[in-house]
Amino acid sequence: MDPYAALVQLITHSDSVTWNRFYNFLVANSVLVLAWTAIFATNSSPAMSSMVLITISIFGLLTSPFWAILGWRGKKFQNAFEALAEKVENDAKLWPKQSVKYKPLTESQNIRKSLGWGLGGTFYFLTFFPLAFGIIYIVLLIASLSRLCNGA
Repeated sequence: MDPYAALVQLITHSDSVTWNRFYNFLVANSVLVLAWTAIFATNSSPAMSSMVLITISIFGLLTSPFWAILGWRGKKFQNAFEALAEKVENDAKLWPKQSVKYKPLTESQNIRKSLGWGLGGTFYFLTFFPLAFGIIYIVLLIASLSRLCNGA
């Protein structure tokens, strides 16, 4: 079994899973925010609609950290697999001598490190974006509670 090929598959798979989870996060939160907006715009019973609005807000707020953890976890797995692949590329026993100048994953890591994106990298994007939605849900919760208290 070729450990390098297995690592490439693990890297590809972990990246796909991480981004698919993020897409699911975006779809789920879009549905929640649109549902909240649609209910808020109706002239139905203030007490009943406010309770639904509060429920949606709390659900979104409680799930946001879990989405952030999934993004963090996915990128950690990918980074670990990439580090292992870099070790394989640097080990003369595992990496063929005729291929020594071609180390695609090591080169990819070097490019990523040289960009200097800092907080703009995908690791932080996948982690902090769901937490930003948590802040949106706090605002929605305040608006929901305000509607319930004002009875409008």
